Amino acid sequence: MFYYFGRKGRLAPYYPAPVYDTVIEPFAGSMAYTLHHRPQWATGIEIDEAVVRSWEWITNLAPSTIAEIYEPAVGERVNHRWKMMAAGSHGTSRAESYLWTERMARDLAKQKRLAARHSTYASRHVQYRLGDYRDAPDVEATWFIDPPYQHVRRGYERDAIDYAELADWCLSRRGQLIVCEQAGADWLPFTPLRGIRGTTNKVTLEVTYLSREMAA
Repeated sequence: MFYYFGRKGRLAPYYPAPVYDTVIEPFAGSMAYTLHHRPQWATGIEIDEAVVRSWEWITNLAPSTIAEIYEPAVGERVNHRWKMMAAGSHGTSRAESYLWTERMARDLAKQKRLAARHSTYASRHVQYRLGDYRDAPDVEATWFIDPPYQHVRRGYERDAIDYAELADWCLSRRGQLIVCEQAGADWLPFTPLRGIRGTTNKVTLEVTYLSREMAA
């Protein structure tokens, strides 16, 4: 639907598929895992109001309308939040506007195609709402938990997280548990998942924690 710092668009296929009909993403962002697997129902909890508004705006559009969204000219000053998120590698940026570049033009065209592909599913099967991760429903489900990385500060626009508290909360979830992090995190016993090359060509190691029944 849009770019979001730390999103799992390229990594979603490498995590275990959901074993429940419902997926809950308590750090929703762009919900790449849900959109990849398309469970019957999904709930996304997102603390950033601007991100929630962008999700609601794009998922309320028909695919044909998304295809017709105006694409700014290179050099144009743009302040439309969804377009900024769709074309920026750091979708959580608090910049008031972007000076449009050729790369942004390419990325916006790509995100329009992806949004058109997913909008009907998202509008019918995904409940996306404003809130803290603690506001997620306490139900048995597939939990895909992708919080801000413990040792990464740049790119996130969130308040500080108590990772010891988050670890206890994660372990109290019922159902299938998938927790995402980056190598070096120590708030759960993470294991390597896969290396991934970022926009600066640097390779980082993604790690994960899986509930016991999934890790067996």
